[in-house]
Amino acid sequence: MEGPSRSFYAHDRHDHRAGGCMIHDAESFHDAAIAYAERAAPADPEDVLAVIVRDCESGEEQCFVVHLDDGQATPC
Repeated sequence: MEGPSRSFYAHDRHDHRAGGCMIHDAESFHDAAIAYAERAAPADPEDVLAVIVRDCESGEEQCFVVHLDDGQATPC
């Protein structure tokens, strides 16, 4: 466990915040990126999804590339 749960806002990097959503109770930026990908994944599981995640409290943003075929997320 990384720490206390926080709220994040996540969106597809290419959609410029359109279609984004709140991710509540995530423990990290990484967890929030995975949660967003589970909700907004493209139809083709071999695609990748670039996700921008913003911490709602601090405003800090991080970017992840989520590989939908294996569920792994790496920094952009």
